[in-house]
Amino acid sequence: MKAVESAPDARGHREIWHAGGVEADLVSHVDATGRVLQQELRLFDDYLVWRHGARLRTGRVRPRTHAVAPRQDEIDFDLTPSRELLERARLAAETYRGADPYVQHLVRMLGVHGMAGAAVVTRPSHELLQRRLQRELKRDTARSSLRYVYVAVGAAALTLAMLLMGRLR
Repeated sequence: MKAVESAPDARGHREIWHAGGVEADLVSHVDATGRVLQQELRLFDDYLVWRHGARLRTGRVRPRTHAVAPRQDEIDFDLTPSRELLERARLAAETYRGADPYVQHLVRMLGVHGMAGAAVVTRPSHELLQRRLQRELKRDTARSSLRYVYVAVGAAALTLAMLLMGRLR
């Protein structure tokens, strides 16, 4: 699975989208502290939504022509969570052996390996902002240093040219 993370919004909330090929997506919504607030899993036409403090919802994605994540109006939700859908999702999740905290949260939420679902803390958004500022500062410092090199080389070239012109006369 490949993950793409959005920049934090004004409240520090962000989305992390894991694309697992054409037929699987996991979208995790986290707060500023890194706690998972909501996860949406699409596995083929099965759809499942977990929200912190709310009941789990299952449904089926209607056939569609686009490849982006389904909108809520493209999902036929079940009146009660489908045991069959949850079992398929659990079977898919129990094969996961990686260390990604968002996928691990999904595994816990589905109760794989006897773990109960609970929001877990990942990375706080202030750490993401701090890392971005550090990268930008490093890049700006490198650019600034490069400018000094260009100025010094230019000055040396000009001085050399002036010396050579003085000798040629």
